[in-house]
Amino acid sequence: LVPSLEELFMFFVSEKLLQSITRVVETDSQITTIDSSIPSPLPLLKTLVVHHSDDLVSLPEEGLQKLTSLQHLLITNCPKLVYLPEEGLRGLTLLQSIRIAYCDSLTSISLSRDLTALQRLEIFKCPALNWPDDDMQVPRSLQSLSISKLPQLVSLPHGLQHLTTLQDLDISKCDSLVTLPEWIGNLASLRILHIINCQKLESLPDTMRFLTALKELEIDRCDILTER
Repeated sequence: LVPSLEELFMFFVSEKLLQSITRVVETDSQITTIDSSIPSPLPLLKTLVVHHSDDLVSLPEEGLQKLTSLQHLLITNCPKLVYLPEEGLRGLTLLQSIRIAYCDSLTSISLSRDLTALQRLEIFKCPALNWPDDDMQVPRSLQSLSISKLPQLVSLPHGLQHLTTLQDLDISKCDSLVTLPEWIGNLASLRILHIINCQKLESLPDTMRFLTALKELEIDRCDILTER
């Protein structure tokens, strides 16, 4: 691979091939051991798209830490991807956005605290994701969170309450979501809140009155809430 590469789109790849991204330099240089001092084979890579990787179950154990310039990560249509471990994203201090979509087997996401530049997280149509609190770690730098079509999501993970810089929260088509937590009032920087097509949503907490920075509130097609 060309060291100056800034964007890499990978279609129909296996987990073994994904691991090789961090090992190209070792192969080309005839180095037989992996050492943290070896420079990344893709030091300028800014965008990584992994699409339709049918055999990918998780990120490589050694993670993507050698992609030191990575800013955008997109993982879509990986039907066997089960979990996104903290170790898999450790060391990506320049990563700004993560999008995960159409991963039918994904049950767990844990984001490394190393992701100090992460601003946007988008999770779309991952039907098995229930996101229990003990699995939830989100860097406090996050400014935009979009979650859509997560039918197992009953409540927002408790760890989100510490996102004091969060400005945009978009929740849509989460069929099991019953209520928003009281701590949502802690999101002091929240400016935009969209809640769309959450059919079981019954109530909104009184603490929403503490969202003094809120400029845009949209609640649509939440039938039970509308009836009340």
